[in-house]
Amino acid sequence: MNVKSYGKTPLDMAYDSAELADLLRKHGGKYGTIYGAAGGGDIEAVKEFSAYVLYRLISTLRFP
Repeated sequence: MNVKSYGKTPLDMAYDSAELADLLRKHGGKYGTIYGAAGGGDIEAVKEFSAYVLYRLISTLRFP
């Protein structure tokens, strides 16, 4: 469940508890923002956010 509260997911708010963050990730928890992923030290999630942003940016380009 990745319901947002105050713009953050439970995983975003679990940054001070590694054990809780691991449990949430184990059960499919996702970060709501790249900042939450970076703050949580989850490099793979940061890479996923970066790849998504790059994909969206490239998809908006129009070549002649």
